[in-house]
Amino acid sequence: MLLKKTNDYDDEDRAFSIDSIYTIKDGKAVPVLVSPFWLSKFAILAADGTFFRAESYHNAGCADLYSYRLDAGAAELTLLTEYHASLRFSEDPDTVPVPYWYKVVDGKNVEITEKEFNALEAKYRNPGEQMELTFLPIDVDAPAPTTTEEPTTTKIISQPIEYPACHKDAPKAYKPILDDLYRMDQIIRRDEPRDELDWRGDTYITEFVRSLGYAVVDINHDGIPELLLLTKESPYNPKEPFIHSLFTLKDDQPVNVGYYWGRHRGHLAADGTIYTRGSGGGSCTTLGSFKLKPGAAELTQLTEYESDYFPGDDTNNAGFPYFFKLVDGKNQYITEKEFWALCEKYENPAKPMKLNFIPIEQ
Repeated sequence: MLLKKTNDYDDEDRAFSIDSIYTIKDGKAVPVLVSPFWLSKFAILAADGTFFRAESYHNAGCADLYSYRLDAGAAELTLLTEYHASLRFSEDPDTVPVPYWYKVVDGKNVEITEKEFNALEAKYRNPGEQMELTFLPIDVDAPAPTTTEEPTTTKIISQPIEYPACHKDAPKAYKPILDDLYRMDQIIRRDEPRDELDWRGDTYITEFVRSLGYAVVDINHDGIPELLLLTKESPYNPKEPFIHSLFTLKDDQPVNVGYYWGRHRGHLAADGTIYTRGSGGGSCTTLGSFKLKPGAAELTQLTEYESDYFPGDDTNNAGFPYFFKLVDGKNQYITEKEFWALCEKYENPAKPMKLNFIPIEQ
């Protein structure tokens, strides 16, 4: 077996993952026919030589369980067991999909209970004693590569910038952030090169920037003023500023607790709730609501909703849209009408927080 020291598993306890398997056939080394992706990502090799595979799709309401063995003299794995969790859909948009669970026996689907499936999934993800594998590194004594090339650096050449001496209403601890925002504003105005999507590492300034500024407001009434980096008019709703980042103070140091961009927008309600709407690409839309608890340095998530298209299985359900609320790690399915009503609410809070926009150029 070829192993990778870097761990492809979600389980951090595993020191390495299996990349590929070879066996001897007619005196020659031949690869065992198996998908490298699921092998490295999902396969667990038990002490008795059984491969267990538990694969689930992110919040899609479906999961697959398999077990395999490599028979004596064979060059491909033999499938031993197969279980699935899936959804039943209706053509009626006012109905929600119904989850069900089944095993495949002699090519036929035999339904089982959710309790049975969950017990099997736990077993397949942790089958007990695993086969002991010794990782042998290749070229452990190989010298490190050397180069005579001079390192290259990219510098932004600009005119000297005179920073403001103070910032209105902002605690002194926020000054370095506002200094950077001021410099970014000047660079944009001069149309100089800049890194569009990695300013300060986790604060996003994008192409639609028109007028950069900020607001200072205590959103959770704990006596610690928060700092919001803004664009004066959002391209998605000109009546409100676009929020780029949200900072608070912890031990007198600024902490970034939220950052937003075109495909992950944040909206601040009058009661301090932050509503977000995001896109994972294609059909995936996500909604969330958050609160900054008094004295906290991170947001607490209150709600989570998502839409997507079902990836499909052997029941030919591929392409059906589904919508759900995530509660305690489980999907609670809702109708399409309910979901889009929530989208409107999250994108346009009934009572937005009033923000005193201060242009950074001042």
